[in-house]
Amino acid sequence: MLLFIQTFKPKLKSSLYQTSIGEREDLAQELTLKIIEAIYNYDLEATPGFFEFIEQIEGNSGAK
Repeated sequence: MLLFIQTFKPKLKSSLYQTSIGEREDLAQELTLKIIEAIYNYDLEATPGFFEFIEQIEGNSGAK
């Protein structure tokens, strides 16, 4: 999980420059918590395999 957070840290940091200086630290902590929550709540078993994913895409676009 730490690797995942470190991967997104540069993007998070650059996005925080769009906020006021006084709110950056709090916002960074809140966003990090949201990332951690998303990781823990992600259901890997519900993720389709490659061929299931292709079938879903083809089904949604109408092309078969």
